Amino acid sequence: MVAVDAVIIEVMSCNNASMRYIFKGEKPANLPAQARTKYQLAINLKTAQALGLTVPSSLLVRADGVIE
Repeated sequence: MVAVDAVIIEVMSCNNASMRYIFKGEKPANLPAQARTKYQLAINLKTAQALGLTVPSSLLVRADGVIE
């Protein structure tokens, strides 16, 4: 009913950067680990209501997407 995921554009950008290094001959094991900095929050209200749960309005306001 609640999902948190990395922003797809940021994921693709990091993957592209890694691929550039690999194509230039860098070994994948030598590439730095990249942590995601942007995330999206999605809430499925239909599932929450089916389970008898109430989602606080403060959480709904912060959500990037709400499925009704």
